[in-house]
Amino acid sequence: MAGYLDDDSDGIANDPAVVQAMVDANAAMVIPRTQYELDMIIEQLPESFHVKMDEGEFALQDLYEDEIHPGGRSANTFDATLEEVLHLITHVGYTTAYPDDFAEAPGSTLTIAMDEARGGHYEEDDIDDCEEEEGPCALPTGGYSESSWYHYDDGTCDYSCMATEYLYWALTTHLGAQSDSGRCYWISEEWEPCTREQLAQTDPAIVSLIESSTLARSLPSGEHCPDNPGDNDIQGCMNVNATNYNQNATVDDGSCIMPEPEPEPEPEPEPEPEPEENTELDPDSKGENYSSESSSFTVIRIILLLILGLMIIHFAINKMRGGGLGEG
Repeated sequence: MAGYLDDDSDGIANDPAVVQAMVDANAAMVIPRTQYELDMIIEQLPESFHVKMDEGEFALQDLYEDEIHPGGRSANTFDATLEEVLHLITHVGYTTAYPDDFAEAPGSTLTIAMDEARGGHYEEDDIDDCEEEEGPCALPTGGYSESSWYHYDDGTCDYSCMATEYLYWALTTHLGAQSDSGRCYWISEEWEPCTREQLAQTDPAIVSLIESSTLARSLPSGEHCPDNPGDNDIQGCMNVNATNYNQNATVDDGSCIMPEPEPEPEPEPEPEPEPEENTELDPDSKGENYSSESSSFTVIRIILLLILGLMIIHFAINKMRGGGLGEG
């Protein structure tokens, strides 16, 4: 798959829109050993999965183990990976990203070219006509004309399926995958031009579409090793808080510009301390207070002197009384 999506092995997809369409559709390859094994797996899946499949929430493409032949190009050992993987890429990725050119419905650039290659427009009247291999489906009544060079005759392949197969044959032929002489004979009942030169002469419309698109320019080899992955690094600011943050950057280049810090709020003024009570007498009141104290002291002294005087008088009187009694 990487060989189709990144055919120059630079580590960057040829067309990110195609890749994104596949991601959005949950596109995936399913590779069981056999068809029987796949059927058994599907039967064991919960009903909710089948509902999601029917609603198009998953896009799956099967490929069986015995179909895989890395590097195989001959009639008997052709690697079906080239076909099935490409089906997933074109049917899901290109039809979604570029519907005007690659839609598998009548009227796109792809299907207009296909109708010419099939000798006319043949489309199923009802999808139920595609239930059996011998059914009418999207096949011409009476068979394909001698002028056609694409004559797939599977009665279960509807018009969309025919378009998917047609693009596979055209692209792989353009890239040289079908040119083996034995392979060319083997596929002739379904597809006649088997070399790049024959395709260009027979079907210039599809060649023009391929060459003007982002489809692969070389055939996948089965190996995908980007030469210098470091060269594909995207430099930029990787700090999510920076004003120039680059979400696609893989290497931080030190260019981050941080936003100006918000000014700190001014501190609230501290309340002025209450004035301490001055216990010292101010000069103006000192004399007044001193005078009051002096007056109080004088009064106390006078009272004490009076008491003392009274005590002396009382003592003297008692003395005199005592002396008088002694004399009598």
